Amino acid sequence: MALEQLVTRLYAQSSSAAGAPLPVLIVTGFLGAGKTSLVRHILTSTSTDSSADAPSFAIVANDLARLNVDGDVIQPEDGRELAPREGGDAQNKSELVVPFCGGCVCCTLRPDLLAAVCGIVLDNRHDYIIVEPTGIADAVEVAMAFEVDLALLEDKSQVPTPGESQRRSLRDFAYVDAVAAVVDASDDAVVDALDAEPGNFSGPLGRMGGLVREQVAGATTVILNKTDAASDANLARLRTAVKRLSPIASVVETQFSRAAVEDVLYTAYKGGFDFERDFTRAQLHARAERGDDAMAPNVHISEAEMYNVTSAVVHAPVPLDAAMVRRHVTADDLKAHGILRAKGVIWLDVGQQGATDDDEKRACKRARRSARRNLFSLAGGVVTLEEVGTKTSTDGDIPSQSSIALIGMPLGPRAEEHVASLFAQCKIVM
Repeated sequence: MALEQLVTRLYAQSSSAAGAPLPVLIVTGFLGAGKTSLVRHILTSTSTDSSADAPSFAIVANDLARLNVDGDVIQPEDGRELAPREGGDAQNKSELVVPFCGGCVCCTLRPDLLAAVCGIVLDNRHDYIIVEPTGIADAVEVAMAFEVDLALLEDKSQVPTPGESQRRSLRDFAYVDAVAAVVDASDDAVVDALDAEPGNFSGPLGRMGGLVREQVAGATTVILNKTDAASDANLARLRTAVKRLSPIASVVETQFSRAAVEDVLYTAYKGGFDFERDFTRAQLHARAERGDDAMAPNVHISEAEMYNVTSAVVHAPVPLDAAMVRRHVTADDLKAHGILRAKGVIWLDVGQQGATDDDEKRACKRARRSARRNLFSLAGGVVTLEEVGTKTSTDGDIPSQSSIALIGMPLGPRAEEHVASLFAQCKIVM
C-alpha cells in the first residue's frame, strides 16, 4: 500500500480507536559494532517472559548493500509472516521483521521507513518498534522522520473536505523512546576517532571518524561493546569521550551486546529521547564536524556518497567446509582488498556421522551429510562464524548458493571477484 494511503488510514484510525503511540528504539553504531546482536539479545531476553505484559516487537532492519543480512538473521525460522497485515488482532502477538536494503533509511529510503512504521501502527499487533539502520546512518536523521508532518503525505483524494484532518506528525502514532549507539570498544580505529576533536579526520577512519562521533553525540544510551577484548586504557578513553560527546547519555558496558533490557527500552522515566534537546545537540556537533553545510535546510547528502562507501554482494556455493573457510577467508586478506565489513548467512557442513571404514565413510558422506546456517562476519578486523538457528539441510531444502554483503571505503577494484574465488575454494563436492 502506498505511503499516502497508509497515512490516510492512520487519520481514520486516530478519529476512532486510536491507542497510545508506540515507543521506538533506534539502534545506531558503526559497521560491525554489534547492533544486530543487541536486537537479537532484546528479542531473546523478552521471549522468555510468558506474562501478558511481555512486549511484542516489530523490527525494521536496514542494510546498505542490496542484501538484507540483518533481516535474515533476526527473522524467525518457523515461517511466521514477516510483513504488516491488515485487521491485526492485538491478542495474536509475534515478532515482525520488515527488511530494507540497497540504501539507508535516514535518507534514500526514508519514505520506506515512514510506510513501514505506518503499517506497523495500523497492524495493531505490536507493542514496540526497533529500527536498526545501516552502520553509516545518522540516527538523528532517522529520528527526524518521526517529526514529519503527515498532512503533507496524505492522500488528498481520500479527504472529503480540505483541512478536515488535523495536522499531526508521525510521533503522535510512534515516538522515539531512545537512541542506542553501540560502540566496538575493541576497535582501536573507532576508539581513536571518538577520542579525537570534532573535525579531526587524521585517524585510520578518515572522515568516517566524524560520523562515528556524530552517532554517539545523538545517543541517549551508549553501549560500549566487546569490552572483554578492549584494553583498560581504551575503555577509559571511551568513557571520557562519551561524556564529552553526549553528556546526557547513560553508558552500559557489555560483551556480545548483552545489555540489560531495562537499560535500553522504555527509558522515558530516565529522560529518554527529547527531540529538541537531542537534535539541537547533534546538529551543533555536526556543524563542528562538517561546517555550515550540516545546518543547511533541506540539504542532505547520502552518507554513502559523503564517505565514498561502496557495497557489493557476492555468492558462495553450498555447502562449505568450515575448516577451509577459516583457513582461506581471513581478515587480513579481506582488508587488503578494501573490505571494511562483510556479512552473510552461509551453510557449513557439519561432517559425517558414525562411519567406520573408507567405503562406509564415502557412502555416509553422500547420504547423511548435514549443513547448518552460520553467520559469516568481518567486523573490527576479526572474522567470525556463528551458528544461527537450529535448522539443518536434513530439515528441508537448502538454497543453491549463499550470499555475502561487502562494504568498503571504497571496495577494491577486484574485491568481489577475489572473495567469490575464496569461497569457491571451500566448496564441498558431494
